Amino acid sequence: MEIDHQQTIICIVGDFHPDRVGSAPEIFEALNEIPVKMISYGGSAHSVSILINTTDKITALRALNEKLFAQKA
Repeated sequence: MEIDHQQTIICIVGDFHPDRVGSAPEIFEALNEIPVKMISYGGSAHSVSILINTTDKITALRALNEKLFAQKA
């Protein structure tokens, strides 16, 4: 058994039905520079969970906010 400390789970909640295009690529583009340790996708049509190092939490949240919620011109 191996235990990793200082890990953070970020859960993005939305409409992630398989026939909807665009959500997953935007999430992973936003996290392109963040080492992702685990992805949970498909357990629910309404959430994607990502495991990252806690040291990357603020950077990841800011990147996700900018990519997913920034005002589109």
